[in-house]
Amino acid sequence: MRVARVLTLGGLVGALACARPACDGAPSGGRTATGTPGSSKDARAAIVGAWRLVSIIDSLPDGRTASWMGEHPQGILVYDAAGYMSAQLMAPARPRFPGHGPPLRDAVSDSAVRAAFAGYYAYFGRYEIFPDSQLVVHHVQGSLWPAEVGLRRRRVYRLAGNRLSLRALPERDGVRYPRWLTWERVP
Repeated sequence: MRVARVLTLGGLVGALACARPACDGAPSGGRTATGTPGSSKDARAAIVGAWRLVSIIDSLPDGRTASWMGEHPQGILVYDAAGYMSAQLMAPARPRFPGHGPPLRDAVSDSAVRAAFAGYYAYFGRYEIFPDSQLVVHHVQGSLWPAEVGLRRRRVYRLAGNRLSLRALPERDGVRYPRWLTWERVP
């Protein structure tokens, strides 16, 4: 499998910007995990915990595969029993700055800040599970990308042993394509 690195700010914005209902609308049908007995609670219990990012694979419209966070991305995904979640992803080649804190703003070039921003992605909020359609919906309450606040991120999920795979449907040049994020449970 050929993996190409896709990590430009414009490409990242295009891959992450998905405000159309096909990507972010409420699921049709199914039962939510809140207050519904049976498989919804079981599904929630199965994903509760911390997950370490293993891979991101995009199947691009032109037939190539790529990962917008590089070949060895890092990340953590956390679901809690109360219905809250948080996701953080980082490119391995993200630039490091000297020092830290407020004085840093004046010591780092705009291009270095842009590169660091492009190599990191994070959001948090509430989540719901719809086990009949194997769908988890992330209700974004805060995001590195301000335009995402208030959106719903629909993700098809597959759970096998200690691995959780989530499928997103970003868009490139007007065409949607599958992006699989594979996570491994943190012991």
